[in-house]
Amino acid sequence: MKLRTVAKLGVIVSILLFCLGVGGYGFLQLSMAREGNDVDLLEFVPDDCVGLLETDNFAYVINELSQIGYAHHVGALGKTGLLTAVSRYFDRINEDGGAHGLSNCMNQMMVSFHEPLEPNNVVVYFRMSGNGKSLLQQLAAGMEQSVESPKKETYRGKTIEVYPVSDGKYVAAYSGNGFLVLSYQKRLVERVIDAYKDRTSLADLPLLEGKLVPDKSANYLTLFGQTSSLPLLEEGHHHTWCEFDIHMNSEVLYMSGSMLVPDSCCSQMALRLGEIPFVQEDSVLIVSGEQQVDACISEAIFRPQHTLFDECVSNLSRDASFIMVADLEKVAQDPHRFKGYLPSFLLERVNLLRSFILSVQLTHVGHQFSHIFIFTYKD
Repeated sequence: MKLRTVAKLGVIVSILLFCLGVGGYGFLQLSMAREGNDVDLLEFVPDDCVGLLETDNFAYVINELSQIGYAHHVGALGKTGLLTAVSRYFDRINEDGGAHGLSNCMNQMMVSFHEPLEPNNVVVYFRMSGNGKSLLQQLAAGMEQSVESPKKETYRGKTIEVYPVSDGKYVAAYSGNGFLVLSYQKRLVERVIDAYKDRTSLADLPLLEGKLVPDKSANYLTLFGQTSSLPLLEEGHHHTWCEFDIHMNSEVLYMSGSMLVPDSCCSQMALRLGEIPFVQEDSVLIVSGEQQVDACISEAIFRPQHTLFDECVSNLSRDASFIMVADLEKVAQDPHRFKGYLPSFLLERVNLLRSFILSVQLTHVGHQFSHIFIFTYKD
């Protein structure tokens, strides 16, 4: 399935909206040396955002997503207006052969999502080896229908430039040495400036201090979120964040990582994990406890008629503390029943995911709760 850059970007954003939808997905350490100083994009991200994605190689992710067999399914999950507008510029330079040069100067790209969760309530952040002003000028030229000077406004001593774009909309921009911030909402750019000046950014959240993972393999796509991978564990506690490293091949999408849990909540969450009731029925398996997990995996492996559902069960770890395998077609028929087992960002979009079997495993060791979500395409 060969897609042009704009269409590919739509697929990227669709997957990210599918992953982010509710609850909030956090951040990654983004430090870069330039002229003896560090640019830390986290210091610009408001701590009240409800979602964030980050990648170090935007072009690579676009290419990978164009190859997946389920692209036309996730493409129906939604689009983000600002990224669609920005993508016109990427599409143009790609056709002109300039994408390589852009990738050399643009080191990181992040998107934060803000309430209310609407396509225009996003902020796009670029980290680059140079002044963000140059990329801003190129993007403006690629997005504008007519060439005119931007309107400039001052907020707390910083300049916000407002550019007209298509459909009668405007993009607010804030740039400096090593970074560029864009949003359809000027108020969100003002929040970015507030976060930096008042130290109310994601970089300043106590729970996350010292728990970031600064080193990632090349070509990564990472999400963090203010949510639990298993909501029933955090009843009465809403301080949990989750990390999701996204990997994909032609038929499967993986989301792996861990929960960042306050020490005071760990014991109670571990108790709840051990009390999850056993469920085994057509197209649904929910199991807690290593012995029970091991038994169910063995049963699936040696079942005479080995279905795709059995294969999904067989591929999970026998050392997991909890597993759930569910055909999302069945979950979509009664989503309320699975409210405690799936993050709301998944549950709210389950009708768009009917073509997948979801496998989840959660492993608890000490104060660490690690998880894997596997979406297996059925067709």
